[in-house]
Amino acid sequence: MHPTLDTALLEELEKLSGNDGASFLDSLIAIYIEDVERARQELGEGLAERDLERVARTAHGLRSGSLNLGAARLAALCREVDAAAREGLIDAVRTRLVALEQEIPLVLDALNRRRQQNPGD
Repeated sequence: MHPTLDTALLEELEKLSGNDGASFLDSLIAIYIEDVERARQELGEGLAERDLERVARTAHGLRSGSLNLGAARLAALCREVDAAAREGLIDAVRTRLVALEQEIPLVLDALNRRRQQNPGD
């Protein structure tokens, strides 16, 4: 089983940002959390409307942000949702979205704990 977050990647982002690394990372995390909430809504609405193009596009965008912050397992689930949606497999989309919805709180909790451990300036 893979960890929820790649903490080494987060540490690298902090280092690359120099003296403002913690506050830079905090800003990235805050933006990502907003993006996740928007994506959850888009995914739910897209599925309800059977708009698989919208689902695929949203999952693809969430995948990118997740990879950037080291949430590889969530990114993999997004890739699976994206692929199933592009293939028109609505039942597979539903199943993968359930798994995605279970992973999101784990990622958000891990990111929030990270922010609390390393508060920005």
